[in-house]
Amino acid sequence: MSERDDEIRRMEQRRTRAQQRREQALKQRNRMLCTIAGIVVVILFIIVFAISCSRSKNTEVASEAVTTVAQTTTAVETTTAPETTAAPETTTAALASKMVATDDGINVREKPNTSAGIIKQLDKGEEVNILSDEGEWYKVDVEGRVGYVSKEFLKASSDSDEETTSVSDEETTTADEDEELDTMDEAE
Repeated sequence: MSERDDEIRRMEQRRTRAQQRREQALKQRNRMLCTIAGIVVVILFIIVFAISCSRSKNTEVASEAVTTVAQTTTAVETTTAPETTAAPETTTAALASKMVATDDGINVREKPNTSAGIIKQLDKGEEVNILSDEGEWYKVDVEGRVGYVSKEFLKASSDSDEETTSVSDEETTTADEDEELDTMDEAE
């Protein structure tokens, strides 16, 4: 029986060693998974932190840019002398809040340049509200949409021309009446 007892004891030792190896392998695997999970968490934290920092910097840069543009615009507006032009339409247009398209198919664009997207096309005589003068372009409101039209394709609306004409006619009539009254006074 002693041989048999030795054999049983050796088998139990093998089982015990195999069980210990399995437990060690399991512990090592768990340590490895915890290490990987910790590294992933640290990397995610770094990414989130970097994104939030870049957004706040972009926001600061954007707000500084807006402030600078606003200050520059204010400075330009206060230091720019009024321009005089030979074309009477331009002078009238600068004073008019409404203008009309000079031809069919005039493009209203998203930005003040010819490569910008087209919002709408105007028909000849179609009226637009002028919001501001943007150099070679007018910023306009057409049917509640804001866009840009090149100055060369807009002229003062006929309403403002008629108002000017009627005021001139009234002033002429008043002057004529004044002359007649003076003549009557002299005759008496």
